[in-house]
Amino acid sequence: MGDYKNSFSTSVNLNALERSQRRKTLLHVVDLYSGDVDRSEQPGYARNQQQGRRGPPSILVSPPKEKSLGDKVMGFIPIIEVIRTYNKQLMFGDLRAGLTVGIVLVLRSIVFAQLARVSVIVSLVSSIIPIAIYGLLGTSKQLSVGPEALAAVLIGASVTEELEAGGPGITADQIAAVIAMLVGLTALLLSLMRAGFLDSILTGFMKTGFISSVGLLIMIEQLPELLGIDLTRKPPPTFSSFEKLVATSKAAMQTGHLLTSLIGLAAVVFMVAMRYVKAKTNIAWIKAFPEIVVLVGVMIGISAAIDLKQYGVRTLGTFSNRFPTPAIPPLNMDRMGRLLGGAVAQTVVGFVESMAVSKDLGMQYGYNPKPNRELFALGTANVVGSIFGCFVTMGSLPRSKILADAGGRTNVCSLIAAFWVTVFVLTAGPVLKFLPLSTLAGFVLAAAMSLVHVSEIVFVFKVRSWGEVAGMVAAFCATFFWNIEQGTLIVIFLASILIIRRSVGVDMQILGKVDVSVPVQDRDGQIQQVLQSRYLDVREHPEATLLDDILVISVRSPLLFFNSGNISVAVDKLLKAQKTIAEASGYPSQKGNAGQIIIFDMDGCTAIDAGAMYLMKENIHTFLHLGVKVLFAGITPEQRILFERSGLIEMVGEKNVAPTVEMAALRAETIKMQGY
Repeated sequence: MGDYKNSFSTSVNLNALERSQRRKTLLHVVDLYSGDVDRSEQPGYARNQQQGRRGPPSILVSPPKEKSLGDKVMGFIPIIEVIRTYNKQLMFGDLRAGLTVGIVLVLRSIVFAQLARVSVIVSLVSSIIPIAIYGLLGTSKQLSVGPEALAAVLIGASVTEELEAGGPGITADQIAAVIAMLVGLTALLLSLMRAGFLDSILTGFMKTGFISSVGLLIMIEQLPELLGIDLTRKPPPTFSSFEKLVATSKAAMQTGHLLTSLIGLAAVVFMVAMRYVKAKTNIAWIKAFPEIVVLVGVMIGISAAIDLKQYGVRTLGTFSNRFPTPAIPPLNMDRMGRLLGGAVAQTVVGFVESMAVSKDLGMQYGYNPKPNRELFALGTANVVGSIFGCFVTMGSLPRSKILADAGGRTNVCSLIAAFWVTVFVLTAGPVLKFLPLSTLAGFVLAAAMSLVHVSEIVFVFKVRSWGEVAGMVAAFCATFFWNIEQGTLIVIFLASILIIRRSVGVDMQILGKVDVSVPVQDRDGQIQQVLQSRYLDVREHPEATLLDDILVISVRSPLLFFNSGNISVAVDKLLKAQKTIAEASGYPSQKGNAGQIIIFDMDGCTAIDAGAMYLMKENIHTFLHLGVKVLFAGITPEQRILFERSGLIEMVGEKNVAPTVEMAALRAETIKMQGY
């Protein structure tokens, strides 16, 4: 016993270099299994450490109030709350934005009909019914739902394949409606499963790379119409953004049309200039100036007056305005089986894109869109829309930006846009036919320019966060150099791997012994400063002493079935590392891990599930078999019930379960000295 005390005393008084080496070695092991946790960002962390506390700050929280039926209804129909707080200022902005987006929807819907291989009226109706449904149910105030470039391209590919596989008796319009139904049902199922967390797949600077790449793709897709190249030289939809850029550049040099290019570039310059002027001025009428409406009106007037078509400028032309009859899409098992995979991919990709722009706009205008409610709104919009013959509708990145820039601030602008699309479809065909397509391409390209987040790209390079740079570049390259569908799925896969890698880690701290001065009142009422031992994180307290053969680990995150395996591997590595360091310091020890003690401080562990408890029990059984003693400290009453039911307390012994880590440490020292 005396030999142990002498060796214990010697080990505690290691020189500073040895203590530093031990600390670095153990913390290196912790970092390998911690899931890249940055402890400095935990709420109240530094304050708790300074006060010698290990758990999260105590907060008195009032019990949630039971929601009334009216509150529940308003939760599912957000437009009700919007109307209750509506005012003239919001109305004027929404009216202007609704008219602007209505014009854009009509114009772009005609273009997207060609991409989706459907009739023009189907694309136009897709800009009415789903938008109205989303306006009632959506939680994003500036998200413009409707036909979208990426969805149109994917639908066109699926329609072409299904027409070849499905045989006669079904039209392209019906196939597009079936896909919309499947996308809507998938979104509703994900909403029911509360899978709104999918919106977090693309976050941070990886999202910056993804959105910038999609913005660049949209700009490249406008170039054929903007430059007036021969349509037979237009690159196919399946090309990557890079291939489209190369093919379009070659075609523009050989078949580009000068007057068309000048008209398109004039539209781009006008839109960019107006955006700059609005950003620099505080004059109300300039900020409210409807530049898109003015641009379209002026160009229609010029085109009609001098007949630009005779000079080789392509114009919008006429289209049918006969609405399809509502009906359930022709569903059958074989067709659904062939289309389901693409529908699921479109749902995930469309939702991720929609939430990416919703979060950006929500942050800019001070609200938080709710992912699960967004899934419900988008799913309902597509299911109802499919009955009216619509194809898939999701949030559009450039159109949402146009809506916000035009003054849209609430969901009402979506309802106004749907109204104006209906009016335009029924009445404006004879006028819209004169609009030059290069003007249309010009203002869409100008809107897409704002999606390339130059300031964020410059920032991440400036701070030299090379991990973030790598993620951003990978996301950009995946969507720029691959087919857009494959590239998007690759980005989602890479982001998912990163999230899973971080989520399976366990936030652990190595605790060391620190003597702190604590004021204590003696019998005479005098305040005396008394030294007391505390066990604190050695990261925050380099002076903390690490005891030989006593390893104190604080678990700071939930232990669940998917991450609990990491803690057992980490503990095994820590035990071996501590043993090696102790032996190198001249401290005599037994062979293997026998004689070592582990203290698990559970004060910061907020939850444990049955899977993690089972694995913990198996690991502790192994530790005990190897001669390693296990103690627990700071378990909550709820955790104790689970510990007792699992037989874990019986396994380690009631004496080895302490209320605090300090008491557990005293018990561990007693075990070391007395052997029980």
